[in-house]
Amino acid sequence: TVELDSRATVTDVSVSAALAPGGQSRYSALRSFDIATCDAATADCSGDGGFTTIYQSADDAFDGRLLRPRAPHLLLQGFDLPDTVATHLRIIVRDSQCTGGPDFQREAYPSGDPTNDPDCDTGSNLTLQALALQNSELPPTEIPDTLLPTPTTPFEVRIAELQVVGEPLEATARTDSRGGGIVRGGAPAPLLLLALALWGLRRRR
Repeated sequence: TVELDSRATVTDVSVSAALAPGGQSRYSALRSFDIATCDAATADCSGDGGFTTIYQSADDAFDGRLLRPRAPHLLLQGFDLPDTVATHLRIIVRDSQCTGGPDFQREAYPSGDPTNDPDCDTGSNLTLQALALQNSELPPTEIPDTLLPTPTTPFEVRIAELQVVGEPLEATARTDSRGGGIVRGGAPAPLLLLALALWGLRRRR
């Protein structure tokens, strides 16, 4: 949840699912999300009850594909929101690459072998690991764990960056360059509010 600097009309967000170098599974990157807002002038934003979902991304907003999500699939993207007055904005994870990517699910690659379940979020991931090993240019002993799904992959989702764009509602004071006085009112200047989220987020089910 991001608390904005001031009450504003939120118009856009930009989101990145890129991962930090090393130590983070590509399958834990964000795939789809919702945006919810709250206006503290009319609601209690300290809990979930004050928030209303105003935007739902496409299921493949960050479209990772077999054999594994790659960096170009996870880069910063802009998303147009319905203009909404808010003091707080929340990004809500729907799916990670693991849980939402059809290429990483049993439906796309069925298997009746319980020891070789290709479903990333429920299985042993042996099929996905085998595919990654077969298509890697590195020897099997040198392939980093970040290229493979892990048992913890479904339970955490990583978002690299969230940018919130809007315009403040309150008129701003500015200096009159001709007379040195203070002029109140006028059109508000565009406001860019930047929040970084470089931690793993637990999925809500």
